[in-house]
Amino acid sequence: MSRRFYELSPTERRGQMVAEGLLTPGAAKVLADPSGLDPHTASRLVENQVGQLHLPIGVVPGMLVNGRTYTVPLCTEEASVVAAASNGARIVREAGGFTAVTPTRLVTGQVVVAEPRDPELVTRIEQCREELFAAAARAHPSIVARGGGLREVRVRALPPADPDVTGAGAADGTPAGTRGFVSVDLSVDVRDAMGANIVDTIGEAVAAVLRERFPQEEVLLAIISNYAVEALVEVSCDLPAPLLVPARAARGLSAEELAALAGRTARRIALASDLAQVDTTRAVTHNKGVMNGIHAAALAIGNDTRAVEAGCHAWAARDGRYRGLSHWSLTGAQDAPVLHGRMSVPLPLASVGGTIHALPQAEAALALTGVDDAAELARVVAAVGLAQNLAALRALVTDGIQKGHMSMHSRALAITVGARGEQIERVAELLRAAPRMNQDTARALLARVRAEAGEVQ
Repeated sequence: MSRRFYELSPTERRGQMVAEGLLTPGAAKVLADPSGLDPHTASRLVENQVGQLHLPIGVVPGMLVNGRTYTVPLCTEEASVVAAASNGARIVREAGGFTAVTPTRLVTGQVVVAEPRDPELVTRIEQCREELFAAAARAHPSIVARGGGLREVRVRALPPADPDVTGAGAADGTPAGTRGFVSVDLSVDVRDAMGANIVDTIGEAVAAVLRERFPQEEVLLAIISNYAVEALVEVSCDLPAPLLVPARAARGLSAEELAALAGRTARRIALASDLAQVDTTRAVTHNKGVMNGIHAAALAIGNDTRAVEAGCHAWAARDGRYRGLSHWSLTGAQDAPVLHGRMSVPLPLASVGGTIHALPQAEAALALTGVDDAAELARVVAAVGLAQNLAALRALVTDGIQKGHMSMHSRALAITVGARGEQIERVAELLRAAPRMNQDTARALLARVRAEAGEVQ
């Protein structure tokens, strides 16, 4: 009887992916290498480098998006993340997979004037559009040659800081300005790059034009914005309710009982989703579940996880109230309900760039996905986030989230108390059956396992 993917050893998994053409032998060797970066490279990637942190990379196989199947790498220390994403991906795959679109993929930059003196400054800057576009093209001709570059310029007047918000008027001081700001927003096509260096270079060129044209004004800053609302991914899926019932729970049920359980499970997932739309306390944790998948994928492929996190959480609060990023609702006939999931998130992920290629494991992990460009990568990663969210909600409204978490936690606990090799699984198995799962129990069980094996304590 053939073993399932998660039952294979890491070596066997890599071997299978090489055989399937998902990994080259060289990439498999890089992923297997625990030594990390060579000291010379590591010391030049960050200031004051003193060491390296190693996290495991797992994969979610069978992520079906727009009719194509992907294997997605996840880098995380949380034991349940890869299992949950894989479970969610399996359920959606059985229903036909995810549908995902990327309407646009533009990155925003800001050039900001502080305390504008000219009351007509917004209009005057708008009249300089041709000059700004020309400066942007001169600043980064290579991105223009690749079909990218500045696409749009918008100019906004912003108010001064609100003393009630900043705490001004108290002992900590008052706002620095009273006339507000003017923001020149740049929409830049960065092609398959993350785009920070491209956008910052174009922003500085635009800032230079503003300083020359309006010498009486103070140009405060020119910088990329991680609020990537022009790099949204929209992902959705439709799940017939019976797919939400685990096989173990369906055993022995009549057709009527199974239908009732399926409908109840779908309804409870939709209710939990509704709660995240009206309660910030729940929405934060709901979105943490989404980001478990998105963050782990971004980290595995060497992308800027801080930018991704900041942009997604800002998007969750875009109307002034923090809400769940995803939403699940009931559709279909009453006797055959379908759970519809949908989510839009800003994901300016990169499929090329210096950091990716400086990290051999990230480069190998990215190659594993088989994506052709950054837009496709964003669609796949968004699907991972929605799959993660589905698995979390289903567990939460059925068995409870703790059961699955503690099952996964047992391995980490075994490692913490010193279990190694085959001892890890044996101690974890005993922990799952123990009345209490803690370090004292784990130590006692490890001592028992070692004694049974005839090891000297």
